[in-house]
Amino acid sequence: MSAPSGRPKKIMTTPFAKKLAKQHKVDINLLVGMGPFGRIMPADVEAAAEIKPENSRASCAEFRPENS
Repeated sequence: MSAPSGRPKKIMTTPFAKKLAKQHKVDINLLVGMGPFGRIMPADVEAAAEIKPENSRASCAEFRPENS
């Protein structure tokens, strides 16, 4: 037997995407996930919130102090 069509579908999301959605006040119920099996990924939330995704390489750039 299949589930009734009026029953809400379980939303699959990563924990970090859920956290981002809460921080940026994005309703995850309105998002369409682009991850595996329609999972909502952090990039989906960032796109909905119209924020620029953080680049981990840029934020972790090497710090080389000048020699005096």
